[in-house]
Amino acid sequence: MKEVIGKSKWFEIMPKSCNVPKIYGKIKLHKEGYPIGPIVDFRNTPTYMLSRFLSTILRPTRDNSKARIVESFELVRRIKTTKIEEEEILVSFDVNSLYTKIPIQMAMIALKEKLNEDNGLKDRTQLSVEEIIKGVDFCLTTYFTFEGKIYQQNEGVAMGSPISPIIADIFMDYWEENGLKPFRSSLKCWCRYVDDTLVIVKKTIRRNFSHT
Repeated sequence: MKEVIGKSKWFEIMPKSCNVPKIYGKIKLHKEGYPIGPIVDFRNTPTYMLSRFLSTILRPTRDNSKARIVESFELVRRIKTTKIEEEEILVSFDVNSLYTKIPIQMAMIALKEKLNEDNGLKDRTQLSVEEIIKGVDFCLTTYFTFEGKIYQQNEGVAMGSPISPIIADIFMDYWEENGLKPFRSSLKCWCRYVDDTLVIVKKTIRRNFSHT
């Protein structure tokens, strides 16, 4: 990798600290019951700079999503230009605890597919798709400390890593493209911000759609 990315970038992402990530909780004031969301602090840890480096490569790949929105103004613009017919309904929903529910193996499959479809990837990096995937997989292997003990996260991705939001978006985009194929003709609008989704769908398939 050193020969591919250059000495200066290699030195930049090379681990300079052996700190173990620490986990802490953040109260979700906008949720009922005020649940605590686990966040892992990766700053000054061995994989932090590598995660940031890979994020710069993957961000344009993530941004190719048609359903993803970045801000509320974009959502308003889409809704304003879309008419809801009598036989249609506007539905909103979210994914419960998205980050910890993401299956890593499937996320890597999604990432590989999206990278192979990204025509601009070679303009951003000389790293191969396989090298990028290996780096991402390494960064997603999460260890953290809590009350003096070291734990490994067995499922999902950790909130707090620079690369986790991008992997979450890529996985959701992959699921939308493949899991929603049977309903594609009945979906007029599909807008998603991370794990919050707004959909205009025909009333006749609402029940089946809610069980996908």
